[in-house]
Amino acid sequence: MKYLVLAGVMAIAVGCGAGPVDKPVAAPKPSPPPAKPAAAPSRPPVATPDTVAADAFANPAEAVTALVLAVSESNSEDYARAQSWLLLQKATAIPAVADLVRDEQAPMFARTNGCKMLPQLGPEAAEVLLELSQADTPRVRQVAIEELGNVRPATPQAIDSLIELTQAADNEIRLAAVLGLEHIDPPATKAAETMVAILNNTSEPEPLRSAAKQCLTKVNPRKTFND
Repeated sequence: MKYLVLAGVMAIAVGCGAGPVDKPVAAPKPSPPPAKPAAAPSRPPVATPDTVAADAFANPAEAVTALVLAVSESNSEDYARAQSWLLLQKATAIPAVADLVRDEQAPMFARTNGCKMLPQLGPEAAEVLLELSQADTPRVRQVAIEELGNVRPATPQAIDSLIELTQAADNEIRLAAVLGLEHIDPPATKAAETMVAILNNTSEPEPLRSAAKQCLTKVNPRKTFND
């Protein structure tokens, strides 16, 4: 009997005591902060017209050759040097740069950047850009059309051509023409009605309508699609 009582006491003690002790749970480790993107490598020094010797190249054709080579070698310093020297030559560099843009074997970057150089070489570039606005290479054509608006002073022929190109079948060409008209200074006010027509047409692509709206603020700030 004594043993039975003792067993009962022990059973009660076990039943009333604390249950099995759980192992301590480790606190969750904080998530590491998101990794910062690696900084872009610094570019080599970029030459400017002030640092390019006047006799750095024998002629514009030689500078264009150096420019194309720099593109193929991803040498931004040599590219900037050749480009800066060409810009110093103004109108005398137009034929060589135009030949670069026409060259279908040249790197596309060099060709499109050549288009962007042309307006900086003088008003004589307008004729070349008008020609290039009909180029067979779509990307070259687009850039040439937009850059036509950067020639100073703008010619009536350039403005009329850009307005006409806003009606092209290719929407990328139309967008380039609208952007070109926006660049023209003094503003191409005669383009206002065309911009309103594009903006009012809800079937037009949204990027084209947005560009027309922005252009309208330049060519005629007082005119809106409600006029």
